Amino acid sequence: MEKDEKLSIRKPKKGNNSRAFYRRQKEGFYDKFIQGKGIDIGCATHERSISEHVTLWDQKIGSGDATVMEGVPDNKYSYVMASHILEHIDDREAALRQWLRILKPGGHLIVCVPDRDLFENKKELPSIYNRHHKCFFLLDKSEPPDTFSFVELLETVSDEAELVYAKLCGDDWPGQDNTEDHHHRKVHPVGEFQIEAVLRKKIK
Repeated sequence: MEKDEKLSIRKPKKGNNSRAFYRRQKEGFYDKFIQGKGIDIGCATHERSISEHVTLWDQKIGSGDATVMEGVPDNKYSYVMASHILEHIDDREAALRQWLRILKPGGHLIVCVPDRDLFENKKELPSIYNRHHKCFFLLDKSEPPDTFSFVELLETVSDEAELVYAKLCGDDWPGQDNTEDHHHRKVHPVGEFQIEAVLRKKIK
């Protein structure tokens, strides 16, 4: 992969990337994976995006279907971010392959999904909190019909990418039942409720 200019990263104002910021900063995540030209799939605003330098791809701003990424050239980006979008997609393996297609060899695909047991209070669809979710995820266990192993899904593209890591990120998350104040108003949660994975596209 060609060398890209080192970028400084700011804390997003809201959303899942904001909740993960300090943990990622401590781990050196941004220096390792969020450098050069990137695309944030499923993100419509820079206040929620992984970086102010990133290209946004979301149907809300007129972008196409994230499953096919029509019009995006092969091997274009140094990193591809897909945060809390995969659970909205029917053909999840096809989407992963398209996200790898637009990634430069040696580049990183970062995929985050809500963990079922942190985010939900149930094991079967529909989701209480997002009616557009097509499935639930656990890190490494499937529970049919609605819950899938995230690691097993990522392994379906092992011919194209190696898994750098996949882990549960739930520190400081109080649980959905504890995200209201004493006036029963929803409050912005501090902690994460997600599974985070990084894949590295193979250099052939």
